[in-house]
Amino acid sequence: MTGPPVESPATSAGRQPVWSAEGSGWRDRRMVPVAIVVWVSCLSTHALFEAVMDHYARPGPSHDAEVRPPWVPIAPVVTSATGVLGVLGVLGALGVVSFMGVSSARRRLRGAANADGVRHPSRSVRHPRPRSWRPLWCGTVMTALGVLGTAALIGGLATLGADVVRWHDPAAAAARQGAVTVVVTVRVRSPAVASMRRTSDCQAEVVVRAMDVRGVVRSSGATALLFATGSDCGVLRRGSGIEARGTLERARFGRQPLWFTVIGGGISLREGPTWLDSANNRMHDAFFAVTGRLSDQGRVLVPGLTMGLLGQDHVGDGPGGDASRGEAPPVDATYARLLEERFRRSGIMHLMAVSGGHFSVLGVLVRRTGSTLHLPRNVVAPLQIIAYLLLAGAMYPSDSLLRAVVMGALVSWAWLMGRPAQAVSALSWTVVAVLILDPGMSRSLGFALSCSAVLGIALYARPMARMLGARMPGALAEVLSMTVCAQAFTLPIQLLMEPEIPLLSVPANLLVAPFVDIATLAGLLGMVLAPCAPALAYPPIWVSSVITAVMERCAVWLSDGSMATMPWVEGVRGALAMAVIEIAVVIVLVLWRRRLRRRDAAGHGRWAPHGWQALRRWLGETRSMLDGT
Repeated sequence: MTGPPVESPATSAGRQPVWSAEGSGWRDRRMVPVAIVVWVSCLSTHALFEAVMDHYARPGPSHDAEVRPPWVPIAPVVTSATGVLGVLGVLGALGVVSFMGVSSARRRLRGAANADGVRHPSRSVRHPRPRSWRPLWCGTVMTALGVLGTAALIGGLATLGADVVRWHDPAAAAARQGAVTVVVTVRVRSPAVASMRRTSDCQAEVVVRAMDVRGVVRSSGATALLFATGSDCGVLRRGSGIEARGTLERARFGRQPLWFTVIGGGISLREGPTWLDSANNRMHDAFFAVTGRLSDQGRVLVPGLTMGLLGQDHVGDGPGGDASRGEAPPVDATYARLLEERFRRSGIMHLMAVSGGHFSVLGVLVRRTGSTLHLPRNVVAPLQIIAYLLLAGAMYPSDSLLRAVVMGALVSWAWLMGRPAQAVSALSWTVVAVLILDPGMSRSLGFALSCSAVLGIALYARPMARMLGARMPGALAEVLSMTVCAQAFTLPIQLLMEPEIPLLSVPANLLVAPFVDIATLAGLLGMVLAPCAPALAYPPIWVSSVITAVMERCAVWLSDGSMATMPWVEGVRGALAMAVIEIAVVIVLVLWRRRLRRRDAAGHGRWAPHGWQALRRWLGETRSMLDGT
């Protein structure tokens, strides 16, 4: 999603471009502090709100009603103020960093913005340190602090409003009393998948519309995780409205705040899905019917790589398969768990989640088709946004998918407006918009992993690729730099989920990188063709399964042995320790690179040539030596 820096047409040999990479917006980092402050404000407000309300509104010892002190209604206001004050300590440091970046950019542009493109010290620096710079410095810092403070306030108020609404929701209030039997009307917003609880067969994310407790019907808007068994799983179709009778309780773990367990046979269909949801449901059913003809490896990995849902997690009309209806038997559960564990240990489990890779492939395809047909930009950009939305609707919903579709739409909109590609700025605006509209995403590890991976790639992939390109082929340097940057930024967050370091993650990603795009395109083509032409859909799906078999071999080869992973400290301490180690390594590398540059400038050494040139020179010197002997 990043684009090349915009250079002046007048650039010629021996002259520097008037607009640098940072001036064109390719590495525009001005919104990064704002996104960080909004994220910190949302997290702190969430934590303080829950701490205050859970402590002073818990059930009393002698009755089931909630104890509500007189000052509890003003607790959200106190929580919001405390949350905003909690981030003021970060604002000063971020404001100074923002000022330093702006001042540095101004000095570079002032030195380069000359008519002939050549920097003249006599023109650019007339007065070493004029007195007028002092109010400029103070104004810049105060402006930065004001912007960051406003961002913190907006994030805190948005989180406060969402938490207050969620706290006073009838479903959440009933669940705080303990497990209660109710009749609810819900809207299913995700396909049914295999349940994470042994007492249920399937689960689906739902939005509670109404709740009937002892004959009293109250409207609601809470989100919950619905669990069902047997034939009830076939009723859970994405986009449908159902009425169910079951037990409502607070979630014991997971991101959803409520659990609703359906009593056997207690589901009835109230409203069918929309035409778009019906089309997606039919496409998914036809796609899984075609993948059912593959081996267990293909049935597990092809849906995971294509739509972000592993084959063993798919739930059709009911548990198991029916040979009389042409359904395939279920995937071997032991093999599926072992395969998933191998992908996790080798560090390539992220391939089974829909993220920016799908949208990058689709965006390139739409743009090349538009350029082939000579379509104008104001036609291709809306088509690209529409294609992103359709792709998001066809995929399994996830937090990384939300980040990818919002960021892709922002980049396409900027391209429609004639702006250059700004991956860092688009990512920052995506974070701000998503967190303000849905503050609960601030606690999502999947959303944090997706954002951190994109930030690492956008900031440092190109400089690292240029540095590595002096010692290896360009394609290999590009893939290696993207893998290392993404891994470095996501590793502290991964340690919060699993206290193990995948030591072979980089070589594993290098091995499977050439096959990911081909397998993804083949899987998407098969999924589109499956509803209308299953016979034509099988060849591309089979090709995708052949490529995923190569990924399986890589995962098996790299995950075996005790050196695949290394145990690490659990919790926040382990994540902070890894972050400190990575920062120290980066500082050492920067100092080492500066030392090599000084040696190069002094004439004591020079950078190695391009990888292929170095290899050719080494072969020539070896041949000359052999001929001489």
